[in-house]
Amino acid sequence: RVLLDFPGARFNSVRGMNLTPTGKILVVGSTDPDDFIVGCLTETGEIYRSFGLNGFMKGKYLKKTSSGNSVTALGNGNILVSGTYFADDNALPAVSRLLPDGSFDTTFANGGTFVFPPDAVPTGTRNDTELMLDPLRSGGSTGTRSTVLPDGRILISQVFISNGNLFGLLIRLTADGVLDSSFNGTGFTIVRYPHKNVTRTSVWSFMVTDRTEIIVCGQIQVEGQRAQGLLARYGTNGRPDTR
Repeated sequence: RVLLDFPGARFNSVRGMNLTPTGKILVVGSTDPDDFIVGCLTETGEIYRSFGLNGFMKGKYLKKTSSGNSVTALGNGNILVSGTYFADDNALPAVSRLLPDGSFDTTFANGGTFVFPPDAVPTGTRNDTELMLDPLRSGGSTGTRSTVLPDGRILISQVFISNGNLFGLLIRLTADGVLDSSFNGTGFTIVRYPHKNVTRTSVWSFMVTDRTEIIVCGQIQVEGQRAQGLLARYGTNGRPDTR
């Protein structure tokens, strides 16, 4: 075992980890006061001091309060970090791409970071399900997870809390960090169990098949009933697979 005691930085929590192509161990989480933190260890558990500042980097999504939940090592040495951005009563999924030395890759998204916009659904085009996005400005969120698809696009899952209800969100970005409009026409899709009295649709994890279908797992709660497990499948177009 190893305690993540990096000189000059302390992990409050570790929420994700991954391996680099060369066998290094990446860990991501949160630290005081309001940063996400990424640390790098050798395969024998020693601090890899060539990464960042003596083996770690601390950062913020667009210079706001941030937490890190998921980390992915890319084949070219870059690193993808996903988590939550907190500002102006928003709690939104965010992704940053780092260079191998731990600095932000400014060619990605907005200066290295993508934050999901709370007003992503244009006025006048919402359906009853998408209306649930309106209260995000005062909502909270948990559980950001991300993965990189074989073609370089980025898939993100998130659980949102809005007016006491929970629902899932799947977001797909291009390799450059822009919402992929070929995914459900908007770059995102809402995961909500189709029942008028559902109060919770939580997405805890997902996997991508070799046909790039998305299978999500989680939990649903219908008012007055016990909680139940959820499995759902979405096509590569971001829409429910009715088969």
